[in-house]
Amino acid sequence: MKRKLSETKMAIQGSNHFRNGPGDILRKGVIGDWRNWFTVSQNEAFDNLFEEKMAASKLGDMVRQYMK
Repeated sequence: MKRKLSETKMAIQGSNHFRNGPGDILRKGVIGDWRNWFTVSQNEAFDNLFEEKMAASKLGDMVRQYMK
């Protein structure tokens, strides 16, 4: 898992932050840009964790509509 994690775009950008400064890790907030940063399996894992942790919360209900 560690090896796979170190190959992700976010890990590479994070390591660039320390070499090149914060301009390399801060991004514009483009809608749908997460697809360029997360794999499908990472997104599914996040969605499952979100549902598990936020199932009975009002905040979860408010945010869920934007996750589709």
